[in-house]
This record gives sequence, structure tokens and C-alpha cells, in this order.
Amino acid sequence: MCVRYPKYGVASCAGIVLVGGVIFGNELFSYLRTSTGAVRESVREAVPIEFELQRARDLIDDILPEIHANVRLIAEDEVEIAVLEKDLVSSADQLQTDRRLLGQIREKLETQNVSYEIGNRHYSRKQLAEQAALKLARLKDAEMIQASKKRLLETRQKSLQAAMQMLDRAKNRKTQLAQKVESLVAQHRLVKASSVG
Repeated sequence: MCVRYPKYGVASCAGIVLVGGVIFGNELFSYLRTSTGAVRESVREAVPIEFELQRARDLIDDILPEIHANVRLIAEDEVEIAVLEKDLVSSADQLQTDRRLLGQIREKLETQNVSYEIGNRHYSRKQLAEQAALKLARLKDAEMIQASKKRLLETRQKSLQAAMQMLDRAKNRKTQLAQKVESLVAQHRLVKASSVG
């Protein structure tokens, strides 16, 4: 029995559309849209101003935590970006020093000597070649780390931009709602004044 009800609902809706199409013709959907708008407007007008005012204030209260969360997120991103930028500068300086030192070792290896002096230390050719290989491996690792830090910085900067846009949108909504509250308060005063008069 319950299975048949949806069929009756669909059949009755189809019948109403068919009858409406015969009566109103091509303008049926225009009439439906206009009547739906009229019903919606009359329902809106039936809602008391006090209710609309409280609703707008509640919406403002709902936006405030979003604004605070975005401000906190922006502050965290700005701090992390500053730390990453400082770290990238010091890492770049260290990479430059390591490259220069590796270049010096390679230059020394180009000459065929039994031992080499770097700073105050003496190295055999084999030890110096091992040092060069070790420094090259460390340099490649450092370059990979540097590249990943740059990607992380870019991600943080995008996150900061997104948080700033969300904060701007939330502030705009709050401003619009505050203006709506002011308008409703003025309208409420008018209604009260007219009812007293």
C-alpha cells in the first residue's frame, strides 16, 4: 500500500502541470515563479522585526569566532614565514661557503701531490678525495633541504593570503550585518512610534 503513494504523488503532480499547461500555456512557469516569489515575500513580511533583529545579531556573534580564528592563523603564518625566511638566508650562506670549500678541494685534487694542506691540516690524496665525496653528498642533501624549505615557504605564503582573504570576507559580512541591524533598529523604532501614534 505504501509503495503506491509515491506513484500517486507523481501522477497528481503531472496532472497539475498538465492542467496548468492547458490553462496558462507557455506562461505556466512564469506564473509559478511569480507566485513562489509572492509567497516568499509575504512570509518574510510576516516575520516580526524583533526576530529579524535577533537573527542578524546572532549571525554577527557567529562571525566573531571566525574572525578571531583567521587573525590567529594569520599571526601564526606570519611568524612561521619570518622564521623560514631567516632560515633560508642562513642556509643559503652556508651552502655558498660549502660550495666554495668543495671548489677549493677539487682544485687541489687537480694537482698530483702526495699530500695536501688545507688550513693547518695535512691530507693524503685518498683522504682528500674522500673529503670531497663526503662534502659533495652533504651539499646535495643541503640543497634538497633548501628546496623543500622554499616550497614550504611558498605554501605558507599561499596559506597567509587565503587567511587574509577569508578575514576580509568575514569582516565584510560583519559590516553588512551591522548595517542591517542598524536598519532594522530604525525600522523597529518607526513601527513602535507608528503604533503609539
